[in-house]
Amino acid sequence: EPALLSQFVKVTERPQAGPPGHIAPPARSGHRCVADNSSLYVFGGYNPDFEESGGPGNEAYPLFRELWRYHFASGTWQQVGTEGFMPRELASMSVALHGNNLLVFGGTGVPFGESSGNDVHVCNVNYKRWALLNCRGKKPSRIYGQAMVIINGYLYIFGGTTGYVYNTDLHRLDLTAREWIQLKPNNPPSDLPEERYMPIIWRLIHGRRYKQDRRRERVSQHLED
Repeated sequence: EPALLSQFVKVTERPQAGPPGHIAPPARSGHRCVADNSSLYVFGGYNPDFEESGGPGNEAYPLFRELWRYHFASGTWQQVGTEGFMPRELASMSVALHGNNLLVFGGTGVPFGESSGNDVHVCNVNYKRWALLNCRGKKPSRIYGQAMVIINGYLYIFGGTTGYVYNTDLHRLDLTAREWIQLKPNNPPSDLPEERYMPIIWRLIHGRRYKQDRRRERVSQHLED
């Protein structure tokens, strides 16, 4: 129902897996979710319960090195089998969906805070293939818990922690040129937000949607090459 788009719905039970033969992802935390018009994607996560996390069949225990897709139309889950190198930093990473490309940055593996990343991994959800995005410039530190957003073909990373130090650094990656830069604020230090884990970035859009979509198409095509 369209009216539900502006309402919260309380779920009192765990959602059903769907028709017989279909399964749902095990319970987890530290995972990331993104969605397009047809599907919800769930990547990574953590569950210390050995049996609930898959038992001996989960080689990444206590993490989940997997990608799930929930189809809105059919109401069913599917674990997506992919090729290529899936990142090993599977908790508190940043994930964004850009066209058909799922971009993953940073995150932490085990031991938490001591096995973090600062690479951008890309999974094309149509071809189901992972690739490491080779970039130049000054990359962010190896962090997790940061915020990430894509605006007009640029990927922005804000905040996060190394596990020992929290920051309010802002980095930008040009997805076409594949070059990182660190953006320096003009504000005095007293005006900067406090360092924190899992900050939130809000995006305000003021028209010019056609040009934004056209640039997104060009960047997505460039990432698929």
